[in-house]
Amino acid sequence: MIQSKFKIGDKVKVTDPNWIYLSYEEMAGIMDLKNWQSYKSIKRGSVGTVINIKMHQSDISNITIGIRLEDETEYIMDEKGLKLVPIKK
Repeated sequence: MIQSKFKIGDKVKVTDPNWIYLSYEEMAGIMDLKNWQSYKSIKRGSVGTVINIKMHQSDISNITIGIRLEDETEYIMDEKGLKLVPIKK
């Protein structure tokens, strides 16, 4: 069982873009990301929706998060580089 601080459907904000996985093609396939491109960076402050959560394949202490931005681009981030966006009531 993956113990992530996020769940699928959560809105998240990129707090540290250095936690992006730029060349993790195998994980992009496992997560079934259709609009992921290798070596495409993400900006600090970008907001997206969590669409997948997986353990890193070689370092089980890292949890990888698939996120989709409003423009439909998809990224793989370590959860350490993200924070939850509170739901406005």
